[in-house]
Amino acid sequence: EIARYQGFTGRLAYLFTFYSIVDLAAVLPFYVTWLTPVQGINTSFIRALRLLRMLKMESYMKAFTVFDDILYNNKDVLTVTGFAAVVLWIFFSSIMYLLEKDNPQMISPRGENYYRSIP
Repeated sequence: EIARYQGFTGRLAYLFTFYSIVDLAAVLPFYVTWLTPVQGINTSFIRALRLLRMLKMESYMKAFTVFDDILYNNKDVLTVTGFAAVVLWIFFSSIMYLLEKDNPQMISPRGENYYRSIP
């Protein structure tokens, strides 16, 4: 065990590290699929998160360190880009709804039109 992660406060410190989030994202799809046995719910997109298990190989290959450094150094740019993408997605989905609201084949306006706007 690493000395800085010993004890209760050390465990809390580890909880917010990059590798603990990778571990959670690698294991979480199994439990989400297991806990949602309802038919009709497609959880295959969640199972795609299992690919994050590759990031556990960081201890063997240092190439992921470069990837982590790039994400850390460009976090502001990536945050702004993600926010702009979400704003544009909602804007154009709303425009699509306004243009298609009189269409008899249009789905209900409870938010499904946002999902349909994804190509």
